[in-house]
Amino acid sequence: MDFVQVLFNPTAGKRRKSRKFIEKLVYLLAKEGENVFVYPSKAKGDITEFFKTFNPEGCRGVFVLGGDGTINEAVNGMMKNNIDVPIFIGPIGTANDFAYYMGIKPNAKKCVEIFKAGKVSGIDVGVANGDYFINICGAGLFMNSTMEFDPRKKEKWGKLAYYAKSLSMLKLLKRYRLRVVADDREFEEDCYLFLAMNGVSTGGLKKIACKAVADDGLFDFVAIKSMKFTRIVPVFIKILLGRHLRNKNIIYFRTKSLYVEAVNNDWVFGHADMDGQHGPDLPLNISMKPKALRFFVK
Repeated sequence: MDFVQVLFNPTAGKRRKSRKFIEKLVYLLAKEGENVFVYPSKAKGDITEFFKTFNPEGCRGVFVLGGDGTINEAVNGMMKNNIDVPIFIGPIGTANDFAYYMGIKPNAKKCVEIFKAGKVSGIDVGVANGDYFINICGAGLFMNSTMEFDPRKKEKWGKLAYYAKSLSMLKLLKRYRLRVVADDREFEEDCYLFLAMNGVSTGGLKKIACKAVADDGLFDFVAIKSMKFTRIVPVFIKILLGRHLRNKNIIYFRTKSLYVEAVNNDWVFGHADMDGQHGPDLPLNISMKPKALRFFVK
């Protein structure tokens, strides 16, 4: 029997609005004659665990409804269990960075139309120390703020919660020396943060890797160098506008693989952020698996 699997995070985004989207999506899929199986996650990591016992035979698509963290769980579950079924992203989280890159909006009717059209494309998947990511792997100032604030504030204030928490972390502003090894370069630099991007945005910053392409087999590496405090706000404004990649305070290049370690013993952030989830500790060995998963696209 052919079927569609719907996975969703009940706590994603603004819950009332998200619930209406989920209910309408399931209704429209059923109206189109699809056999719909629905699974709500019960705790963090639950969707990854779901795929350990998932039988993909007959599955026409997996709808993953949530934010970037929910998508990350599905990506890890599918990659680690060799599940080859096309994925549809239903963006009902706070930032929805990878859905933004894919051009998918939280419109149930449009989502079903895209699914029924059946256009599928291979998308690159990153791996860092054995864990997978679809949009970003990074660490440093601002990155870990996405994981460290009250979920109730996240639901109420949305992206503003990211920025408020990030500003509160300015008290941690300090130079951290990174050693970076890429395909064609090796260097040490004092930085505030680094990002290995597959998509174009993170935390709602829509243009931080504005040239990234998710099926070119390459990461876009972006790092913010340490600088005088008076330069931070002008550089941040350039990042918001997508005019920062040639700025002298930014390191930017493309690469298939990366090794990143903190030279300092006092690296305060410790671990990486992977699609808004708590990732592995540094040092990081990061590589790309080209077009490793299939996604429904417009």
